[in-house]
Amino acid sequence: MASKISIDDWTQRPIKHEWAPVEIVCHLRDVEASINLPRVKKILSEDSPHLKAFETHLWAEERGYIRQSGPDALQAFTRARMEIIQLLDSIDEAAWERSATHSIFGPTTLRELMTIALEHDTLHLSQTRETLAAC
Repeated sequence: MASKISIDDWTQRPIKHEWAPVEIVCHLRDVEASINLPRVKKILSEDSPHLKAFETHLWAEERGYIRQSGPDALQAFTRARMEIIQLLDSIDEAAWERSATHSIFGPTTLRELMTIALEHDTLHLSQTRETLAAC
């Protein structure tokens, strides 16, 4: 994906009120590294941990995503995702049902949180396709 996107396209916002591709990838990177990965580790290492919520929609502006490198963000996302995959690949079926309490969702399991993460990814991949198609 990264090699087919021009430098200019990474920062284009052709759809009103949507993020540019670089902002989407930076968001995915930060959610993966700062939220998903720590949550997986916490659930696997603690009994019924509490998981706090994050205001990730603010990060694009606060962290200056539009000024970052899309290819670098994509590589960092891939590294964090591979670390999660390696962790999840090493667990048994019972570990998928390990519980946690999310500050918004309430009681949950590792399986449910990973399902939510997958839905989050799917949403942003669709958003990226639509944005790039409009460039």
